[in-house]
Amino acid sequence: MNYKIYTTNKHYVVEDLITTNQSNFLRIDRETSSIEEIQIYKYPYQGESFCGIFGIIKLFLRKYLIIVTSIRQLGKVLGSETFQIKECKFLPLSKINTETNLSEESNIQTLEEKQIRELKRLIESGDFYFSYDSDLTFSRERYSQIRKKSNSLPNVHPLNSCQRFFYNHSLCLEFYQFRNTWVLITIRGFLKSCDCALKDKSFKLILISRRLNERSGQRFTRRGIDFEGNCANYVETEQLIEYYPNQTDNLRSRDSNESPFFGNLPTKGSKQKKKSKSITSFIQTRGSIPVFWKQTIDLSYKPKIEISNIQPNAIDVTFQKHFQQEINQYGSQVAISLINKTGSERILGDQYTKYVRRYNKQYQNQPEDQIKYIEFDFHKQCSKMRWHNLSLLTNQIQKEIQHYSFCVEGFNQVENEIEIGYQKIQKQKGTFRTNCLDCLDRTNVVQSLIATESLNKQLVYLGVLEVGEPFHIFEGFNRQFKNIWADNADIISKQYSGTPALKTDFTRTGERTVKGMLKDAKNSLNRYYINNFRDGDNQDNIDLLLGKVDQKSIDYFTTNYSKSSAIEKLLWFFDFLWLFLIFSITFGRKFNAQFKSHSRKVLNKPKFNINFSKKNNKSKSSQLTQVNNLNKNPLLQEFQNEKTNENINENIFLHDIEVEQKIDMLPETEDEF
Repeated sequence: MNYKIYTTNKHYVVEDLITTNQSNFLRIDRETSSIEEIQIYKYPYQGESFCGIFGIIKLFLRKYLIIVTSIRQLGKVLGSETFQIKECKFLPLSKINTETNLSEESNIQTLEEKQIRELKRLIESGDFYFSYDSDLTFSRERYSQIRKKSNSLPNVHPLNSCQRFFYNHSLCLEFYQFRNTWVLITIRGFLKSCDCALKDKSFKLILISRRLNERSGQRFTRRGIDFEGNCANYVETEQLIEYYPNQTDNLRSRDSNESPFFGNLPTKGSKQKKKSKSITSFIQTRGSIPVFWKQTIDLSYKPKIEISNIQPNAIDVTFQKHFQQEINQYGSQVAISLINKTGSERILGDQYTKYVRRYNKQYQNQPEDQIKYIEFDFHKQCSKMRWHNLSLLTNQIQKEIQHYSFCVEGFNQVENEIEIGYQKIQKQKGTFRTNCLDCLDRTNVVQSLIATESLNKQLVYLGVLEVGEPFHIFEGFNRQFKNIWADNADIISKQYSGTPALKTDFTRTGERTVKGMLKDAKNSLNRYYINNFRDGDNQDNIDLLLGKVDQKSIDYFTTNYSKSSAIEKLLWFFDFLWLFLIFSITFGRKFNAQFKSHSRKVLNKPKFNINFSKKNNKSKSSQLTQVNNLNKNPLLQEFQNEKTNENINENIFLHDIEVEQKIDMLPETEDEF
């Protein structure tokens, strides 16, 4: 706990327990919401400890100070402790003047309490990360650019942060004026690190995803692009390696004549005399197809894709804004589209192709600003479990993976975690921008494959692996790598669609399984409920948190909450349906085979055409006796048994074919399932 808060009738006084300068108190007026720094404060009672200020939010009746009261320590990332927000608290501030009578105010107060609970649920979802010592909004590439310009470390302060990924920045504007960093600079997305070892060499693998705070929202309420060039579900994902070579490690260089490190470090093949540190970083991005399109919720499973009726010239401008921002930020661009070339998605793919061509034609004399566009029909290529066809895509981008490389920076000496002798070795020259319809499931699979290619090159560069030695042959590390990417896929998917990602069985194990497909079925049914009945309210909460709308403009308070609780009973039905599906496929084959084999024993006995007409002089009894005698014939009984066994085997064989056909017909994406 780095802060304390003291509450009086007129003020909240916040004490910074870390800062050593004189202005380590912040006083917030509860009536006017004015904020000022003070040097000395004496209060006879013990204050309440907390972790940091999330910001100040304005709702319908009053403003609230949001403080974080519980966090989870995740471990050190690049030398700084990182944390995940677990619990928060809303403290009331000044009341907003509203033209309402007492009865209306009472009703609004009740509904505002529900609004606070929803906002708390969003903040406490586990999606927000921060560090007291470093700014997580910066990638290593941007971090090194700032460091190079100022010749010093950038201070952790809201003004210095990357505003695109500073998710709670709109709630912190009133704190920008102070020298001290009174607020937590958070990102929304994913952060995880794991200690790894390969061939007796230890390093740390880190994965950070940063969600853009512009055009952020839910699956069917945020699609496409806005007029500022911001795309829905835009996420920057950075894969890092933090490596401390041992004193006996040989240093491998990118070229035979240069060290991968810097300064006065030994050359390749010699031994280090001082402890050094090297960091590699590889960035990928995802984002909705950058044209104006939407899917209006109409209770259908796949709402119709609608292309907005906007002049092509206006689309050209916004399309250009988006990719110019990408090029300025990351360098050259490879745009990978995974959507279907047939069916309902085709119209969207045609639009994307059209505006990429128009864009490249405009920059035909500037090759560095052009986009390499790759269409890969994921469903067609990978249908019927043909996941090996993904190599067709990775083969197309091998040249770019090699050319774009990755960011490398390091320090020729590290003492007591203080980095000395910083030098940037190389920069990443471009990024891969991947999308499918939702930028979730298919995108996750392809991004993890591209990350695999890059990670191999990073480990070879650092000297952990030999040239041509893939890391996937080391089972333990390969499992760590796949799990961290699958965890990232689940979290990013939950934030946008409300459920974990589909196809993560392939990301975790490298193969598609029936169990994974059944799990996808359950998640798809849950998505249907959440997207149709909860996303509107969830979108309002996100917009309020980002300061995109005022509470008065939201029709949230007119919502009939009784319908939500009633509709939630559908989830019980979905869970039952999912369990029934598992039971049917798992045990149905066994029961069906047993039942049919028993039926064949009864129904497949030879039948004789017994004629009871007057022309037949034998009696009924004598004919029945003849039938019984025939049934007792050993040769006939053997023939019957062989025929029965053949029918049973034929039935089981046909049943196997039927089950395989049904499995092949199971949908494989977020759009079909």
